[in-house]
Amino acid sequence: MKKWLFILGVLLWTSCFDDKGNYDYIDLGELTVDGIITDQWYELFAYSDTLKIPIEIHSTRYTEGEEPYTYEWKFMSQSSQTWDERNEPIDYTVSREKNLAIVPQLTAGEYFGFFIVTDTILGLQEKVDFFVRLRTTVSEGWMILCEEKGEARLDWIMNLTEAEERISRNIWKGNNFKLGKPYGLSYARTRPKMSNRYVFTENGTFNLDGEDAHVGEENDVRWIFGDSPDIVHGRAAEVAFARGNKLDMIITRDGNLYARNPLSTGDIYGFPINVTSDGQRFEVAPYFGHRSGAVGGGNVIIYDNTNKRFMALDDDNKKIPHVLTFSGGTADFQAETGRDMVYMDWTKDNYTFALLEDPEDEEMYVYGIGVGDNGINERKYYMKLNRPNKDKITHVAFHLYYRYLFYSTENAVYQFDMEYPETPAKAVLSFPGETITTLKVSKLALYIAFQPWEKLRENQLVVGSIVNDKDEDECGVMRIYDVPTLMGPLEKKKEYTELGKIVDIVYRDRD
Repeated sequence: MKKWLFILGVLLWTSCFDDKGNYDYIDLGELTVDGIITDQWYELFAYSDTLKIPIEIHSTRYTEGEEPYTYEWKFMSQSSQTWDERNEPIDYTVSREKNLAIVPQLTAGEYFGFFIVTDTILGLQEKVDFFVRLRTTVSEGWMILCEEKGEARLDWIMNLTEAEERISRNIWKGNNFKLGKPYGLSYARTRPKMSNRYVFTENGTFNLDGEDAHVGEENDVRWIFGDSPDIVHGRAAEVAFARGNKLDMIITRDGNLYARNPLSTGDIYGFPINVTSDGQRFEVAPYFGHRSGAVGGGNVIIYDNTNKRFMALDDDNKKIPHVLTFSGGTADFQAETGRDMVYMDWTKDNYTFALLEDPEDEEMYVYGIGVGDNGINERKYYMKLNRPNKDKITHVAFHLYYRYLFYSTENAVYQFDMEYPETPAKAVLSFPGETITTLKVSKLALYIAFQPWEKLRENQLVVGSIVNDKDEDECGVMRIYDVPTLMGPLEKKKEYTELGKIVDIVYRDRD
């Protein structure tokens, strides 16, 4: 509600003239705009849903039925420009009707909305702000990479609310561009609109389009390699947030490591950087460790498969890795382990955990490194993985906050408490007649304001499996479990069936 007063005449300096009280006041009355929700998001799908906002305007100045107004509805994203390249103002008006009823023809994202009503007699305006979140069916959600008849297939699950979702199966159906056998997915987040959504396949590595998730020759990753190779067989990718130069890295199937700066326009993956200062090449395991989003120059940790040791990239040097150095800690181990890497990942509380296997006795060992600022690394955890049996481990995941290690065998999931290493890992899930194909714990992006139910995703274990006796176009099962403290039983929250033959699962956050 607003009450306007407009003063007519000239105000004189009271120190020089007497105040005669000779002013004319026009009571502009009270103007109210009702019908717009201002304390929560309007959420809908771009290009398909209709946004309807009926308006009621009340004014004490005009009689009932009189409305000498014009109207404007504007949508502006946080990155909107005020002027175009011709130095002309940009008009973000989407409607000039009193009541809004449009199908937004805008890209997915979050927008500031403005409704502006102008009094055409007095030339005064009232503005109401609101918020709009536009989605597409692939602007966020679970990316589920599958295989069907030797070709890559992509299923997608978008969570509309905590209880509702939209499932899209085989969104690449009808695409004549052949990817071949699928190997994995990687969602490497940098700043909004610049994240990588890499899919690793038999016929190359491709960056899924940000709007419709399509793949084609135009988004082949080889175009951003300096030597333009015929094919890029990627295995893992990551953007290290902790570093001032924002390293965007990719590891290929032949163990080469490439890096570039994603914030620099036109920057490319140059020569492999998995070379020591004396010119010796080493093979890199397809995993990364680093800090979680904090500034200060933490190391990026990689693993040298050739010489079986932890290596580091310094904040100011992305060209020559060196053997990881430690600044104390409570555990006792060296960077040179002599063991084979099984799995490594970083957590949200600035640890990097690795599971390594001894080539002689096939025992497995857990290494925990506290990754600090300014290249400080501390040895925090070291223990043998206490297994109740020697069944082959197929997949591994570390919890982001609790000191839990999860691993799978063919059709069972085990949980190991690293705070109590003398206690054997226990079987927590079993799926007779199925084969587990992936284990995941998702990390939320740092730059997004998530709803409380969305934040719970960081405390969940995702299990992808296939039903052994079903056709591959509908054999996939994805289950999501809450992970309680104190090694309590896992609590199933969601189960999705009749997906494709699952190879990998990664969550894409909205930009």
